[in-house]
Amino acid sequence: MLLPGSQLRTIFPPAIDGQDQVRIWNHQFIRFAAHRTEDGIVGDPAEREFAAYCNSRGWEGDGTRFDVLPHVIGSDDREPELFEVPAGVIERVPITHPDHEDVSTEVGDTELGPAGVS
Repeated sequence: MLLPGSQLRTIFPPAIDGQDQVRIWNHQFIRFAAHRTEDGIVGDPAEREFAAYCNSRGWEGDGTRFDVLPHVIGSDDREPELFEVPAGVIERVPITHPDHEDVSTEVGDTELGPAGVS
């Protein structure tokens, strides 16, 4: 999805057979992690496996519902590396509902801005 005034950009060269290829493991650039607790899953359940992989590579997060997953970038011949997303580049959007005031407290008053697909 492109928003009005935005541009589609690529930062890596196209895939060419026989050449080292860069791979971004995240399916979206900014996503909330999922953490398993005694009470169940905290965060985005769709990210359980990816968050577990990041945990296996040393990333922990804070254990909250709104921990932003690191970027995981690798290539054909190199192990993937984890890169923390700087807080200043994350657009958080307040969530409200015109008929249900309690919605904002149920979801934590925040959602990520427009998603970039990797």
